[in-house]
Parts: sequence; C-alpha cells; structure tokens
Amino acid sequence: MGKLFFLSSLFSQLSCNNSVPPKYDQLKESDYKKKTDTIDGEVVNSKEAIVKEIDQQITNLNSEQERRVEREMMKAGTLLKEHLKGISINNYTASSLDDLVDLWNNDNSKFNCSQDEFMNTVGFAFGQYLVNTHGMKWKIVNDEYGEDYAIMFENSTLINYPLSSVDKAIREHRVGSLNSISLLDTKAIAELKSGK
Repeated sequence: MGKLFFLSSLFSQLSCNNSVPPKYDQLKESDYKKKTDTIDGEVVNSKEAIVKEIDQQITNLNSEQERRVEREMMKAGTLLKEHLKGISINNYTASSLDDLVDLWNNDNSKFNCSQDEFMNTVGFAFGQYLVNTHGMKWKIVNDEYGEDYAIMFENSTLINYPLSSVDKAIREHRVGSLNSISLLDTKAIAELKSGK
C-alpha cells in the first residue's frame, strides 16, 4: 500500500495503514485530501490519496529511448521558438510549457502538429526540465497500466510521469499545472535530502 501525492501524475509512495485502499484507476474524487502549500513564494494546490501499491519494473532508458528524448527535445525547441517570444530550448521553464499548453487549449489550429504529437513533445520537454532542474533521471516504468517514460529522483520513490501530466493538462484544461508539479518536486526533494 502507498500514499499517493498527486497532481497531474506526481507520485510518492510511502507506508500507510492496514486498510486496503483502491487502485489508482479506481480512485474517486472523495478519496482525495486537498492540500495547499506555499513553495518558493507560490501557492500550490494539490491532492493526495492512499492507493494500493502495484508491482512496477523500473529500468534505465535504452539507446533508442534516449534517442527519442533527443528527437522530442529538438521538436520542443521548434515549438518554443515558434510560439513563445524570447523563449528557447536553452531558457524555457515549466511555466513556459504551461504557456504552450494554454496556447494549445485556446486555439490548437495555430500548431502544425496533432494533439498526440504536441502532448509527447511538451511532455518530453517537461521531463527534461525536471531532469535539468531537480537532478532527476529518465526511467521507463512497466506495470499493469503499460509502459511509460518517467522521471525519478534517485534512491527514492518520487516519480513523475511528464507525458501523462501534459495529457491531463490538455484534456482537463489545467492552468499552471506543470509549474505546480515542479514546485511540489522542489519541496519533496528538499524533504528527502533533509531526511524528513
């Protein structure tokens, strides 16, 4: 069993009580506890729920998966250059990516790609931002839900699913969710480093 720290697929599994919680895909809104934190001067709303742990196989990326990250980052550079003035692959932030998602949600006809292509490209850019900013590592997670690219903080259970995060930001028209996830990572990593 685990404790799910959730905002757009941000997970941190910890020990919990003896009751049998639901699986992640069986959660109802009433299962969540809403939280508000102030991190780096910004208010972040999140929610958490106790979920049943599932077996996961976590592996490093193979060479083809690493090449995919590189290809998607090149595409991300093009998207940023075309749609956000003064923002490039060298200076983008999670907030920049939130701005891209907002632009997509407001009028996706201005983009020369499908929703899946957009989600993948921005998802990989978000994952790479977490790698660059928080010292996290790319991983592949295989479990009963399938295979997914993930970002993990080494020697911990802090895992992010950046492609899923962008997918939810698009489908649910979430505003500022990628920056919120990054801020929650800042807090979680600081707590891990301090032994809390």
